[in-house]
Amino acid sequence: MEKRQITQLGEYQQLGSQAKLKLVKEFLDEVIADCGKENKDIAKVVLYLLTDEKETRPQKNFAELAANLRIELVELELVLEMIVKSGLVLEVPGTPKRYQLVHDYLVPFVRQWDKAKFSEIREKFEEFKDLKQSAEEIRKNCDQQQEELEELLAIQNKNFKKQEELDKKQEELAELLAIQNRNFKIIAIFSIVSIILFSIRVVDIIIRGVV
Repeated sequence: MEKRQITQLGEYQQLGSQAKLKLVKEFLDEVIADCGKENKDIAKVVLYLLTDEKETRPQKNFAELAANLRIELVELELVLEMIVKSGLVLEVPGTPKRYQLVHDYLVPFVRQWDKAKFSEIREKFEEFKDLKQSAEEIRKNCDQQQEELEELLAIQNKNFKKQEELDKKQEELAELLAIQNRNFKIIAIFSIVSIILFSIRVVDIIIRGVV
């Protein structure tokens, strides 16, 4: 009524015989719209869960609502905060804290919403939850595979390092062999020269003896 700026009885009567129905419906629609497009269906289901077949408004705690919705808790907290601030739902003090529609006259309006639509919405929530669980399982599998790959890469890198060390040792050994071969050649040349010099001296001695 405040939003329509209805302050006098005549203005209220101009809405017709179903003035109360129109105003209450508009109020419910406004509260649900204020929850945002992405939370509109959640708000409807929450309000519906705060009614029952006996046309009463039972009190329900956060866990009971969450169990029926199976959505992210932060989304439910946001919707409850908004509908409580709107004055449509009361917070009943206690442990645990409970929620309740503010008045009995709201129950028929909430119960008039299409039950089939609520079933469809809840099925969508269930499908979304299942998809999210599947996505979480896929993510966990990917993380596990990533860890296994990282372990394999670590082993491979370790093997590469060992191979590098082996290659380095082989290069060092090849250098040592090359030095050894060079030394052998030097020794061989020195031995040959020594033999030649010795032979020359022997020949020289023989020649001197003959003369």
